[in-house]
Amino acid sequence: DMRISDAHERLQGYKNALTHAGLPIDHDLIVEGHFNRLSGYEATKHLLSYAPDAVFAASDTVAVGVLQAAREAGLGVPEDLAVIGFDDVDVAAQSIPTLTSVRQPLIEKGAVATRLLIDLIQGRVSGPQHIILNAELIIRQSCGGLAAQQELASAYNVNPIRLLKGGDASLEDAAVTIVP
Repeated sequence: DMRISDAHERLQGYKNALTHAGLPIDHDLIVEGHFNRLSGYEATKHLLSYAPDAVFAASDTVAVGVLQAAREAGLGVPEDLAVIGFDDVDVAAQSIPTLTSVRQPLIEKGAVATRLLIDLIQGRVSGPQHIILNAELIIRQSCGGLAAQQELASAYNVNPIRLLKGGDASLEDAAVTIVP
């Protein structure tokens, strides 16, 4: 639903990434929907006619629908289709295969929104504010990226894995987390 600012910003980020990589934007491969599993499922049914290598879903819930449609079509994830979601909600770590996802800094997002609201009420700011917060790519099974773990570690010249609370793993000083 493009009336939601997150949807618009995520789509713009996708387009910017394609442009930055020198790739064309194919509007046939962009399917508008809602932030739910059914939208992901139906969009993937449509997209599979284009034989994509990967799907970047607007949310993890949407990505669960992508996984379902891929499974029903007899496609292996990530062998035949890489899948990435957005938000890194609980379902990302619970899906089969586990879902690669973009994690938002939700606590920081809430703190910034609260601070802006207080500043607005107290007259220290006026009008809309545009603030960009850093996100983190959480690499799990669905993108096939676990095999690239050593390559990323070498590229960043760091120890490949630092275990975090909850069993996650992270490349030190990098915005990439690899979860075995």
